[in-house]
Amino acid sequence: MYSLWSGVWKKTSSTYHKIMHAYTYILYQDCLDSEMKEAFFTKMRYHQAKIDTSA
Repeated sequence: MYSLWSGVWKKTSSTYHKIMHAYTYILYQDCLDSEMKEAFFTKMRYHQAKIDTSA
């Protein structure tokens, strides 16, 4: 039973980070302000790292 919930949590977490990575990538591409662009890039890298560890 525990492994079932563990698997569901990993899949949910991975899906969340994939969606957030795509969202921040779109914001990063459209942003003109350099400070905000840097912040979006940092968030994008964070979600990419989480996708790699949760997969």
